[in-house]
Amino acid sequence: MTAALRSCAAARLLPLLLLVAVGVVLSRGTPWLGEPSWTVIRIAGSVIVLGPVLAGLAAMDAARWNEEHLTATLRSLPRSAVARWPVVLANAVVGIGVLLVVQAAGYVANLAVGVGYVASPGSALLLVLGACAVLLGSAAVGALVGLLWGSVLAAPLAAAGLYGLALLALSLDFPSLFAIMGGAGGMVGLRAGTTAFVTLVGFHVLLTAAVLAAYALRDGVVRRRPAALLLAAAAGGAVAVTTWTVVADPEQVVVDDRPVAWVCAGDQPRVCLPRESPRQLDWLAAEMHDLAEPLAAAGATVPGTYRLEVPGHDRDLAEGSFAPLDTGRLTRPEGEPEDVAAYLSTPAPCAAYSDPAGPPPAVVHETRELLRVWLLVRAGLADPADFREAWFGPWIAAPVAEQEPWVRTTYEQLRSCDLDRLAPPVLAER
Repeated sequence: MTAALRSCAAARLLPLLLLVAVGVVLSRGTPWLGEPSWTVIRIAGSVIVLGPVLAGLAAMDAARWNEEHLTATLRSLPRSAVARWPVVLANAVVGIGVLLVVQAAGYVANLAVGVGYVASPGSALLLVLGACAVLLGSAAVGALVGLLWGSVLAAPLAAAGLYGLALLALSLDFPSLFAIMGGAGGMVGLRAGTTAFVTLVGFHVLLTAAVLAAYALRDGVVRRRPAALLLAAAAGGAVAVTTWTVVADPEQVVVDDRPVAWVCAGDQPRVCLPRESPRQLDWLAAEMHDLAEPLAAAGATVPGTYRLEVPGHDRDLAEGSFAPLDTGRLTRPEGEPEDVAAYLSTPAPCAAYSDPAGPPPAVVHETRELLRVWLLVRAGLADPADFREAWFGPWIAAPVAEQEPWVRTTYEQLRSCDLDRLAPPVLAER
């Protein structure tokens, strides 16, 4: 096995595998940096490309070993039934090693920016095990293609076929057994689905066992009956798992209903972020305090605490809440004042904002948008002249004393979720 590890195609092309893995992880920037759980699933997701590459390399090795004179030589060996198993396993071991190295590098990168807390180590372990299983199964598929079709075309056929199969499953909204989903957004309040990943690992172990049995049948001259039984049992098990997965469609990422660990900073208002994603906390607390001062000066009651909304967790109506459209905005060292102004314009998590029946009336959106603009103008981050053509242009350019009564009344209505009473501002006659 040691010799196979040194001479297999994956080992010979190790820089290529590393380049593929890192390239996929970095292909959409580094919004995951600052949240270790997101980093884990983002790197695990690289198997959708790394797997087919590994399959191609395994097929290359298998085709090279599939020449007639080599097969005849192998059949004469005492342990011929397992003589070519390293062809199946060596490439998988190297690919898994590459994945684990990139995972370790990702965690070190998070430590370098001051974030090392993982909310659910069990979930992270499931993600890593699932990704390793996909690489094992991918190498097995490549080795099987090389066994059945001993040609130079085996490698591109295995790589393209496996990648196409994964994309087809995703496009048809079928559960993909050769992909790890969920790396596009953060993992706060989420975890890996145990059922989905146990099924995934089981499928790839059975698939690999079936391929190993196929190799034993091809090369061995003894103990063919046990190999045939193993092939039938493993292949049947893999088909059964695939069928169950298509029918049950278990979610790879599910809501984590355990309590969230929070870290808070600042005052008037205090800002709280999950402990697993706190990178922007200090900047956000300072920025929110500064932008909230005009509200306090207008006599509005700003919530004492603003807390990030977390999927599947109840929100406290006495607290302000915020939920950025892009979770990557909160993993940057600093955000945008425009976003903070939008957070402040939502002083309570009103049920109407997430009503399945539909969005709230347009006046609610218009009111919150006007409050956001007013905060930016009052903080000197926007010029009233920029909004001259907007429906609120005259009002935003009016004296502050004329604006504050509407701001005070409207903010209280938003805080109490009395959305039916919201109304646009009216300028006093001059």
